[in-house]
Amino acid sequence: MDQKNIIFGANLIKMTHAILGNFQMKIRINCLANSLA
Repeated sequence: MDQKNIIFGANLIKMTHAILGNFQMKIRINCLANSLA
């Protein structure tokens, strides 16, 4: 593996974690809103 592939892989993992984190937050907010409604 060359340096570019390693950096690309790390960035991809970071992006995936960020997307999953946002998704989980939205689900939690929806659950809270539903329980309050």
